[in-house]
Amino acid sequence: MSDDVLSVLLANTFDGIYRVDVRRRIVSWNPAAEAITGYAADEVIGRTCADNILRHVDAAGCDLCTDGCPLTAALCGGWSGEFRHYLHHKLGHRLPVMMRCVPLRDAGGAIVGAIEIFRSLAADDVRLKEIERLREASMTDHLTGIGNRRYGDIVLSNLFANDWTNPSAVGIALIDIDNFKAINDGYGHQIGDRMLQLVARTLRATLRPRDVLSRWGGEEFLAALPAIAADSLAAVLERMRALVESTWLDLGDLRLRVTVSVGAVLVYADEPLETVLGRADALLYRAKEEGRNRVIVDGSGVAPRVAAMMPSRPRRSHPGL
Repeated sequence: MSDDVLSVLLANTFDGIYRVDVRRRIVSWNPAAEAITGYAADEVIGRTCADNILRHVDAAGCDLCTDGCPLTAALCGGWSGEFRHYLHHKLGHRLPVMMRCVPLRDAGGAIVGAIEIFRSLAADDVRLKEIERLREASMTDHLTGIGNRRYGDIVLSNLFANDWTNPSAVGIALIDIDNFKAINDGYGHQIGDRMLQLVARTLRATLRPRDVLSRWGGEEFLAALPAIAADSLAAVLERMRALVESTWLDLGDLRLRVTVSVGAVLVYADEPLETVLGRADALLYRAKEEGRNRVIVDGSGVAPRVAAMMPSRPRRSHPGL
C-alpha cells in the first residue's frame, strides 16, 4: 500500500489512530483521534500519552500509563490485544473507548514502534441506554410502575419454556381488587388510579425478590412465584391479602379501603400454560363467589416437571366483582 493511500485512509477513518516510537513518544495523530479526544495533533506530537494527555485508566480507576500500559506491552513483547478503557478528554471528562495496540516492525522483524487504534463507546453507551429505556417502557405499566401485560406474558413464556427437572413448583396467582368498579363510580377515576397504585406497591412489597408481578388488566394482577412449595405459596398470598386489607387511602376525613381476592395454582404437571391460567382464573372467580377478600390455592400437581405447550390467551376480567 502506497504512503498516499495510507494517508487517505488514516485521514478518513472513524477510528482514532496514533503511532508511537520505542520511547512511547507520539509521532503521528490522525483527525479522528483529534475529534474523539479534543487534542489537536500539534498538542500531542512529540509527547507521550502519560504527559497529562490521554492518561488511560481501567474500570477500577487504575492508571495504565504508569502500570499496565498496553503500548508498553506491545513495544516490549510484541503483544497485542483489545480492551475497554477510559481516556482523559481535553475538556476534562473520562471517555469510554475500545482500544487495540499492535507493534510495528522493521524489515528485520525488530519492533520500532506501536500503533494504538481506538474508538469512542460514548455513543454506543447512549444508544444502549436508550434501547434499554424503550425496552423497559414497552414492558412497564405506566400507572403502577410494575410490569404490564406484555411483561407478564414474557415472564410466563420463559418460565414454561424451561424443561424443569427441579422438583420445586411454580406458583401462579391471579389477584383482583374487590368492588373496584364501585370505587371508580363513587370517587372518580383519579381516586381509582391512586388505589391501583397503592395495591400494586403493597403487592410488590409482599412478594419475594425472585417473584414477578405484573398488571394483568384493569384491576387484575398476576404474580409468578418460582421454586415455591404449596404451604409457602398459601402463606405468601395470605400475607398479601391481609396487608392490602390493612391499607387505606386518606381522603380527608375518610379512609378508603379495599380488599383483594386471589386464585392461585401450584404447577407441577406437564400442562399447557393456558390450562394453568384457566385453573387460576376459575379459583379467582370462586373466591369472589364465596365472599371476596380471600385466597384459594389449588396445589394439586401430578409430576415434578413443567414444559410449555402454548402461550397464554387474553383473560376475562371480573368487572364489578
